[in-house]
Amino acid sequence: MDLDICFRLYALVALIDESNMDVRILHERWERSNRLSLSFMLQHVPRAIRRHVTSNTVVIKVGALVQKFTSMHYTGKRNIWEYITAMHDIVGKLNDLKITILETFLVHYILQTLPTKYDLSKVSYNTYNDEWSMNALITKCVHMKKR
Repeated sequence: MDLDICFRLYALVALIDESNMDVRILHERWERSNRLSLSFMLQHVPRAIRRHVTSNTVVIKVGALVQKFTSMHYTGKRNIWEYITAMHDIVGKLNDLKITILETFLVHYILQTLPTKYDLSKVSYNTYNDEWSMNALITKCVHMKKR
């Protein structure tokens, strides 16, 4: 059992669609080690010091989520709905950590990460003054994928 793997490996890159099974397993082991080590420290560290450890882990979580968010791109290997939902879930986690990302920014950012096949949707979004909701984005992208 590698309980110290999070100390030996500083940080892992965010998982992407193309990550192979070895990278995924290493990522899961690193996250488990990190959670267990943090749990151990929180049980054995005095309460005065514990506040600083907890706030530091929030910063680490935010950093990991932002890195995952900015490194995700739709490659066409999975369903467009799953990709957009995964991006929305990451933003939801960031919002829970008091990092506010507006839905209008999210829609715009997701459109920018889509491949050229979705250029018609990008032009449509940029041409009209309407702000799309997440549901409208999903509907238009799924419709475009069927073409």
